[in-house]
Amino acid sequence: MHDAFQNMDDIAAQKVLLRKELKTRRAALAGQPAQQRQLALESKAICSAILRHCIYTQAPLILAYCAVSGEADIGAVIAQALADGKKAAIPRVHSNTQMDFYLLNADTTLASQTERGVFGIAEPYGSLVRLDADDIPHGTLILTPLAAADAHGGRLGHGRGCYDRYFARIPASVRICGCALAYQLCPHIPMQPHDRRLDFLACADGVHACTQP
Repeated sequence: MHDAFQNMDDIAAQKVLLRKELKTRRAALAGQPAQQRQLALESKAICSAILRHCIYTQAPLILAYCAVSGEADIGAVIAQALADGKKAAIPRVHSNTQMDFYLLNADTTLASQTERGVFGIAEPYGSLVRLDADDIPHGTLILTPLAAADAHGGRLGHGRGCYDRYFARIPASVRICGCALAYQLCPHIPMQPHDRRLDFLACADGVHACTQP
């Protein structure tokens, strides 16, 4: 039992170090206009890849996010989903670690439905319709932000655990797709027993099914 706890502590420490490395990478890109243009092009390619893929075309509901600097911007996917008549929702954080998704209205702009949240991220107004995690339909696609990811579905978040806790609440039939810029791709992400792996990884070169390690 002691060895198991020791191993979990080691993985947690590895995650802390990897987050620091990714934060350094992100900061180095922030002050470089050419690199920012490249990240914007990657985001555009990621959106195009998602919109072409069956995980999008077959999904009745898209759970998306509003990107912060250094994350893949999937605003084009949200806009197209609403234009296609799909339901789309984005998360609102209720505490430092808990969040729920709220449905967006198709007849108004995204900006008019959001406000600055607790972490400085655009969030939906609490007056919008909240989705019950237990009632999310089969085939729903959740597009998740990340700090880093690997080809085996390993995902490293930003450390607050909001998405990990949400993943534990949703049905197994929900398809989880990470959206990764090139600098966020890593050979291996340390995973703990409670971590849920990504089903797909969307990159500038396409959407890839994650292979089990």
